[in-house]
Amino acid sequence: MGVLAPAPSRRRTAFKAFLVLALACAVPAAPVLLCLNFTPLFFLTLPFSALVFLILLYFPAWLAYLSHAQHDPPSGVSSYLPFLPLSPRRCLLVDVSLWQTFAEVAPILGQVGRDWVYRRLVTLGRAPMRQNIPYSSLSPSPRRLDVYYPPSFVPSSSSSLIPSSFTPTIPSSPTHHTDPPDTPPPTPTPKRPVLVLLPSAPFTRKLHLYTLALRLARTLDAAVVVPDLTLYPDGRVRAAVGDLRGVLGWVWREIVAYGGDPTRITILAHGLSAHVALYTTFQEALMNGRSEFVRTGGDERLLRSGVFENQEVYAQDVPIPRVHSLFLLAGIYDVQLAMKRESQRGVEHISPLRRFLGPSATAAWLHSSAPLLFASKAIVMPQYFPEKMVFVAGGKDVVVPISESRLMAAVSVGLGLDATDHLFSELGHVDALSCLFCDDAGKYTGDITELLRKLVEDEDLVGKEGLGEKEGAMEKVGERKGS
Repeated sequence: MGVLAPAPSRRRTAFKAFLVLALACAVPAAPVLLCLNFTPLFFLTLPFSALVFLILLYFPAWLAYLSHAQHDPPSGVSSYLPFLPLSPRRCLLVDVSLWQTFAEVAPILGQVGRDWVYRRLVTLGRAPMRQNIPYSSLSPSPRRLDVYYPPSFVPSSSSSLIPSSFTPTIPSSPTHHTDPPDTPPPTPTPKRPVLVLLPSAPFTRKLHLYTLALRLARTLDAAVVVPDLTLYPDGRVRAAVGDLRGVLGWVWREIVAYGGDPTRITILAHGLSAHVALYTTFQEALMNGRSEFVRTGGDERLLRSGVFENQEVYAQDVPIPRVHSLFLLAGIYDVQLAMKRESQRGVEHISPLRRFLGPSATAAWLHSSAPLLFASKAIVMPQYFPEKMVFVAGGKDVVVPISESRLMAAVSVGLGLDATDHLFSELGHVDALSCLFCDDAGKYTGDITELLRKLVEDEDLVGKEGLGEKEGAMEKVGERKGS
């Protein structure tokens, strides 16, 4: 069920406008008043300096709360008054987080925005793609996807004339299975790999990923699928998993018409979307492994634990194929630890993490891929998991530390799965995805693009020293642990 955000009231909108106006006046006035405090007029300017200080301390945090914390607030909060922080310490923590995010995102959005506008104007109406194709989904609102053709693919008359109202074929009686959902589609000509690109903050809409999808389709010679994906506050993790399962089912049935190979699906995801991608494939693999374990006479007493009794496969009536590989950037794989980190940073009320994957501790644990995989080690069967998994993380990521990716890769390898972690010492949280948008978008654009190309083309990922600058990233892990 969706968690639809309530429409902002007029009073809240007016209050936000007042806060913005006050900040617009306080920011330029702050350095002037600071200088006047060292003159004989300090006794006149001191009260105004104190007022400006309070505005700069409280109002940015209040703006963040008005924008992101009014949906599903903590219990006990009055429904008649806006949910705002009054503690100076919490406001300071929120201000610091806002500044860190702004300092990272502002230059990126400027560069990516210019490239996005240029490509939209140049390729207007002529981009090799098909837009707004409906796919099977449990979401009450229509969910659609865009497909970008690989450059080597020449659309046939049938595939180029697919109407906008095209609806994919849905199996009449879908069931949970260990084999592909349908008979393999015919492949009369060689097909290219398929890259499913999932939206994530701050690029939460298909249109935001237009530049990235065009570049990846051209660079990788792959069919790139960009779907609508339910994110908070439009819904919780159950809806997002249902969306992704619908996308994968559509890809298996229909992607041949767009030049893609349905047996070579790679999912590229960032942040919370990386969690959704990993969690969706793990749920399917573990339930298939459990069925195989019972069918081959395994000891069912090993399955009598809380993880199996409480675990539910979301949208299990939507069959999906086995995913070939995962390329996950700055993902969250232990939700409880992530929620604790957000509480220490003072941003748990404005972050979607708790409300998207929780809110209870039990729900957070059941939605944690690393603990879930370890607790299910008795039924981990590699033939049901993605063939390869790559976890990319950055040493400058203040949102998700690199320990998340290292932990997930270590647990996966320990249970016999093919997983590698690649750590970049100077990479931030948003940088991990934005550096792929254009050729000069970041320091590691070439390295991460090459890593993705090797994964999509099924080349060897091991033994390339210096690609991820692991040593520098590991030093940052030690520094954080020591602090």
